[in-house]
Amino acid sequence: MLKYVYGDDTVTLKTVYTWFKKFSYGSENVDDDHRSGRSITSRTGTNIDRVRELTVTLVKQLLAQHRVIELWHQLYSRDLSSRDFFLFPKLKVGLKGRRFADITHI
Repeated sequence: MLKYVYGDDTVTLKTVYTWFKKFSYGSENVDDDHRSGRSITSRTGTNIDRVRELTVTLVKQLLAQHRVIELWHQLYSRDLSSRDFFLFPKLKVGLKGRRFADITHI
């Protein structure tokens, strides 16, 4: 019923149980307890950059391990407009299940 009335702003059942336990012991504060040594959030610009670098490194290692050729491409091409996207499913149907020895055979 609460979820129906308040939507995504409704607290979870786990939170309700946690608050009930705190209130039973006399606490009147519903804020999270401070945890020493931990940041409030781990999503920082530095961490995002580190994760991106790690992901790129891992993907490159996996591609090299499976001998997959990495093709360089621009992040955005003016030659490819949004109206061209309907072509991709048709291309995938024709190429499904086929394997190519190298880029020249495609």
